Amino acid sequence: MFHLYTDKSLIPSNMVLIKDIEAFFPRIALNEGFACNIISDIDSGTYNRDNKTFIDRFGITMHLKDLSTTSKLLLALYEGNLSIVFDITEIGSNGWLHLTNCNGYAYTRNYWLDLCNDGTNVEYNGKVMLAGEANYEMSIIEDML
Repeated sequence: MFHLYTDKSLIPSNMVLIKDIEAFFPRIALNEGFACNIISDIDSGTYNRDNKTFIDRFGITMHLKDLSTTSKLLLALYEGNLSIVFDITEIGSNGWLHLTNCNGYAYTRNYWLDLCNDGTNVEYNGKVMLAGEANYEMSIIEDML
């Protein structure tokens, strides 16, 4: 189940908020099947299944560190880690559709999203939103004050 926080005060104290996916990404063990799908869908590339490289949309072999921020965030969130929350403020709109395939914990504060119309459950600020429940839309407005 994907877990989303929009209020930092609701993130459990035993969890660490990772704000810089670029620095953290080298520590992530990739799920091969999910990596293939994400690299194809988000970066229009092909995962080389070597845990090091992918072929970009122009046919050039690139290091995984050169993936988009959106791909890195999704790959980090896929397996889920009970002690880490990833700040997904920089995720692209093309990544939102993939979030419910992830099992990780995320934080953001300034997006409108509708995560649950694909029939999956999502935990939102500590409350499980069950598939089929009314009102899955979560409107998150940045505090302008």
